[in-house]
Amino acid sequence: MKLISIEQAITQVEQGVHIPASHELINSGIYRNPEYHQQPFYKVELEWNKKGEAELDEEGLVSRYHIRAELDASTGRLLAFYRHDHRRVREQKEKEMDESTFEALYPHVLNWINKLSLHIDPQELRLVRKTVIGEEMFRLSFQRHYQGIAIRDYQALEIKLNHNYELIHLNCTWDDCVFTEQAGLIPEKEFRAAFGVDQLSLTYINLLKSNHPFYACREDIYNAVTGELVYSDQAVLQENIDLSTTEPQRNEKITVLRVPIFDADYDSLKLEDGVQEAEPYAPHSFFTLITEEEKLRARDIAVSYLKTHHAADPCKFAFIGRPGRDVVESMRGNQVVVEIQRVVNDIPITGAGIRLVIDHHTWEVKNVVDTLDFIREAKGLDMSKLQAATFLPAIAWEQMKDKLEFKLQYYFDENRPETAGKRAILTYALDCDWLCDACTGELLKMD
Repeated sequence: MKLISIEQAITQVEQGVHIPASHELINSGIYRNPEYHQQPFYKVELEWNKKGEAELDEEGLVSRYHIRAELDASTGRLLAFYRHDHRRVREQKEKEMDESTFEALYPHVLNWINKLSLHIDPQELRLVRKTVIGEEMFRLSFQRHYQGIAIRDYQALEIKLNHNYELIHLNCTWDDCVFTEQAGLIPEKEFRAAFGVDQLSLTYINLLKSNHPFYACREDIYNAVTGELVYSDQAVLQENIDLSTTEPQRNEKITVLRVPIFDADYDSLKLEDGVQEAEPYAPHSFFTLITEEEKLRARDIAVSYLKTHHAADPCKFAFIGRPGRDVVESMRGNQVVVEIQRVVNDIPITGAGIRLVIDHHTWEVKNVVDTLDFIREAKGLDMSKLQAATFLPAIAWEQMKDKLEFKLQYYFDENRPETAGKRAILTYALDCDWLCDACTGELLKMD
């Protein structure tokens, strides 16, 4: 992958926005994306400050003269821009923008899109927010639609201009993409007829503070032309954890170090000066591959942790896989994360998971994130009082099937290699805001 140089990036920014002559470049570099598979794979980061001014102010914040820009290191496209001289304005009251102000402002937004070469088709802009901050800053937020159809993946533009229509802030994620044509779609009525009771899942929901389990519709995504499942919301049980096990590797005494999780050195992602070519999938300093043997080891540590710290809990535990997420995964900072789910009456509890963060080198447990601890503070579920389901799923489905919505959306094809460019396919995304109480049969709408 070819990369632009720092000099080219500086020129690109200066051609688009005004960098005062009073400023000097204080930091620059090409950095690997902190996320292993996330695009752009490499970014150029540039920072300017007023000559003679300290980089930090008396509050420990960056100087109000600070200017920052981020560019895609492959395409040279501007991703983000920040001016900090209007920081105090951002703290002022934000109110809805009237239509006349928006109509006067919008042409200036289009001018900035063209001036910065953001490769945004104005017809794809869907306004989702328009506000005035204080008396001198305008904020507009857009999401991406194609021919009137929303894109499920994150595609957005946020821009802030001052009263002189100067660029103060920009954040742009707008990928080059090929869209499939809106032809040959399976009619929604025909598509709906293919679903039945197996679309329901059963769970306790911590935030509802109810002792009853609830039926919920899985919000799967299907190719709207072929009917193929492209994303499943189905949780998959991988292992019911047996805390009575005598296996020595699952009976270790576990101490939680309680040390910071996000302690990785960001500068380790910086490429050497002058590098103009890099591999998208080169070994990543924040992530290491986890072997199958290491995944088993991480599970063993998790079971030992439960036996050490949760043996008396009024519930069972399980390893349950989630869509796009394994029970054991690599985490930035050469760490390993293990997900554990609480289960009562063979029903999982949504919002009661446990995440163990393990050092990949020492295999010590660095920290634990227990969702239930946060909910307990808000007087959440009492696990000892949770009731079993008494309402048949078939009856629940009859009540819920007409509540299921089919949203036509574009979705980035996950089977396409990241280096091949984005391809958006038309999909039906199942959506249901209703639950059915598995003890009473009562329907509940989620706001």
